[in-house]
This record gives sequence, C-alpha cells and structure tokens, in this order.
Amino acid sequence: MRIGKCGSALCGYVLNSSSNEKGEAILINMKPKTERQWTGGVYSQDSGETYYGTMSMKGVDTLRVEACALLRFYCSGNNWSRIGAAPTA
Repeated sequence: MRIGKCGSALCGYVLNSSSNEKGEAILINMKPKTERQWTGGVYSQDSGETYYGTMSMKGVDTLRVEACALLRFYCSGNNWSRIGAAPTA
C-alpha cells in the first residue's frame, strides 16, 4: 500500500509486488478532519463497494484504517504498520 497526495486529498493504492507500481485505489479522497484524522472512502475488494471510512495516526509508524457500513453504525478496521524502504544492493 502506498499513500500519497491525490489533488488536495490523500489516496492509498495497492502496490504491484513485482514492479512496486501503484494499482487499485483502496483509500479514496481522504481529507483532513483533524490534525491526525482523515475521512473519505475505503474500497473493499471483497464486496466491490466503497464505504465511508477514516484513517488516523496512532503513532509514528501506525495508521488505523476503519470502514463503516449500515449508515455508519457498524465500523470495523485494522492497524497498518509502516514499512521502511527496501534496502538497495
């Protein structure tokens, strides 16, 4: 997953493991809600649907990503850990 600017928002893309190029967008149009939280869309590859979602920093290397369904009543998420750049030979 690579997160970067897309216009005035942030987007997150699945990376192709062989080429490290960005592929399908998973985090869509995430805009700041507070200094450490963004809201926007979270695409589910399982359902093919895009849900309301949030992402928030939980530390220097931890990002909490949540998606909500049923009129934002039911939310579920995961903590994502930052990985460093691959070492060069």
